[in-house]
Amino acid sequence: MRTRDFWSQLDAKGVDLICGSVAAAPGRDPALADYDVIEWHREDLALITNLPVRELPMTAVGQDRLPKVPLLTPSAVLITEFLRRWYGPNFTTRLRIVAEVDSIYYGLALLRSQLVRGALICARAAADAAVQGRLPGSPGLRLVPLTDDYAPPLQLLAGIFARKGERQLYDDTHPLNLLWDAFTAHTQHRST
Repeated sequence: MRTRDFWSQLDAKGVDLICGSVAAAPGRDPALADYDVIEWHREDLALITNLPVRELPMTAVGQDRLPKVPLLTPSAVLITEFLRRWYGPNFTTRLRIVAEVDSIYYGLALLRSQLVRGALICARAAADAAVQGRLPGSPGLRLVPLTDDYAPPLQLLAGIFARKGERQLYDDTHPLNLLWDAFTAHTQHRST
């Protein structure tokens, strides 16, 4: 299921449980109040760039500086949700978007080949993996984190989502409850 269909499919009862990622406020996000959530992982966004330090000299990019950076933005809804909430529904007119990419691999290929000079906005773990060589990167790429001044503050929340209270409609042996319990146990095991 595509991220853009995430909430509509869950709300329309097209699916009962979704494993995925959303843009969420730190802590308990009020926007998720209508859902049961098992939090799997949280992380910030970062930039992967092929720009030399003289063109992008900062060690971290703040909300006021990001519109001046030539950006490769994913066409995926998840990252665009961050940009929409930070810069408004017309964020594409406020940001300097030099390329729209359909995957991180395509964005990395553009940066690696120097066909586009700029910065790819992505999850911090993906940026780390690219500069460490665990994703197709190159020695010329570097990671530039985002500062913590973005408003509203948002993080990428990976988790398991279900409609609030629906699991209580079924007994403990219902597949929805069995899956939920298995994910809960696995998440608790990871944190110990």
